[in-house]
Amino acid sequence: MKTKILLSFLLLSVVMSCTSSQKVTSSYLNKEAIPANPYKKLFIAVLAKDMEMKKAVENSFRSLLVKNGSEAVVSHNLFAPNFEAYSNISREDMLKKIIDAGCDGILTFTLLDVLEKERYETGVVYGSGLPYGFYGSFYGYYSHRFPTVYSPGYYTTDKTYLFETNLYDVKNEALVWSVQSKAYNPSSYDRWFNGYIKILRQQMISDGLIPEKSNS
Repeated sequence: MKTKILLSFLLLSVVMSCTSSQKVTSSYLNKEAIPANPYKKLFIAVLAKDMEMKKAVENSFRSLLVKNGSEAVVSHNLFAPNFEAYSNISREDMLKKIIDAGCDGILTFTLLDVLEKERYETGVVYGSGLPYGFYGSFYGYYSHRFPTVYSPGYYTTDKTYLFETNLYDVKNEALVWSVQSKAYNPSSYDRWFNGYIKILRQQMISDGLIPEKSNS
C-alpha cells in the first residue's frame, strides 16, 4: 500500500513544489561497457508489484523517449501483467523475448526505500503587533492581547523516497549506467516524475547512451 500511495503521486514527474526537493545522490558509468553507438531501442521495466503503477510509470518513460526520437518497449506489453522474472520464465527465455522485440538495452526503475521521520512544527501566534512591555493598564493590555490567535503546534512526518535507475546491455547483460536519487516530501506525482525522467534522458544523451532527438 505504501508503494502504491507513493508512486500514485510521484511517478508520472524534477520540477518540485517549494515544499519538496529532489536530487541525484550517486551515479555510475561503466565506460568499458558503453557501446560504440547509442542504444536504438530500450526495454523499460519498472520493478514493482502494483500493476497500475507499473504500467503508468513504464508508459511515461516510453512516451518521453519516443517523443524525442528514441524507440522503447514496455515490459507489461511484452510479458503478462503478473509476470515474475524469478518464477514464471527462465533467464534465457526472458532475454530472447527482449532481443526478439528488437531491444538492445534494458532500463529499470526501482523504488529502493521510503524513509520516514517525525518532527514537531511549533505553533504560531497571530496578535495585535504591540511590542513586549505594553502594560499601560490591565484593561488596555487585556483588550489588545485577548484577540490574539494561537495556532497550536503539531507533529508531521517527513518522507524521503530513494530510487534507482539502471541501464543494462542486452548482449552481455552488463550494467552500463546507474543513477540513485532521492525525493524529499514530493507533493506532485506529475511534476516530480516528468521532471525526473527528463533529467535521466538528458544525462543518458550526455553519456552517449541514447541518440539526440531525431529531426525526422
